[in-house]
Amino acid sequence: MNLYQELLSSKNVLNEWVQKSGQIGRSDYQVMSQRIHRCLSELTRTQMILILACIRIGLTGRGELWDSDQAQGAPASFYTLPCCESPDQILERYARFYAFKSRPSLMDLIGHYMFVTEYFQIGLDLLEQGAAKSYVSSHDGSSHLNERDSVREALLAEDDPAAQTEFPRIVAMDNSDGEYTFFEFREDVFGRIEWLRDRFYDWMYGQRGIHPYRIHHQTYERGKLKEDGWYYIQGSEDLVDWINTYVYGEIVGREMPTCPLSLEQASVRLSF
Repeated sequence: MNLYQELLSSKNVLNEWVQKSGQIGRSDYQVMSQRIHRCLSELTRTQMILILACIRIGLTGRGELWDSDQAQGAPASFYTLPCCESPDQILERYARFYAFKSRPSLMDLIGHYMFVTEYFQIGLDLLEQGAAKSYVSSHDGSSHLNERDSVREALLAEDDPAAQTEFPRIVAMDNSDGEYTFFEFREDVFGRIEWLRDRFYDWMYGQRGIHPYRIHHQTYERGKLKEDGWYYIQGSEDLVDWINTYVYGEIVGREMPTCPLSLEQASVRLSF
């Protein structure tokens, strides 16, 4: 399946989603959220994954230029970042991290972006620019033809991915703000969760080019470049998605909608 063409095939529904998102007022959020959920119900699970990937590409696929001499709150402008991937390649690279999400989770995640639909359009524009270029890929897709790719299978599946009924160990994570979210993990994964957190950082810092968890920026002060590099936007949910998709290729941990334990009773606490 060509993922870029699959994203474009849902264009009418996506346009309706963008139009309705633009009409939302804070006061009628719940009503409009229900309407948008009905709109999204027309999409396949794969298409919803691709929407989220496209949004994330729009957020992270261009650089931010900040000028300390101007009022802060938003970048002064943006700049193009080099990309050596086809639209299909970059879409799959981003989409894989959502592959084990259920339909309800995907709809909720898309709902969080209802007020920032410009990222979706920016992502589409970046992919369209890439589609106009010619790429010579070093990977022809044939080297792993005999190996099962469980993450891609989950990405393309209409049914929600199966997992254990429950996992035995609980970890509390926060973004260094004291607001903890609880996750449950398989026993063997729990035993190396801190090591996995450190490897997640190593992986992020070792990547080349754009990826879902960082944004490139340049900061100027009085016309002189003061900062030039990446800043990172990962959170605890991203660590769990990375562990499931990149490390294990199956669901070995997940967020708990409610936690029966107090923070003090959690087996481990991690901060980002």
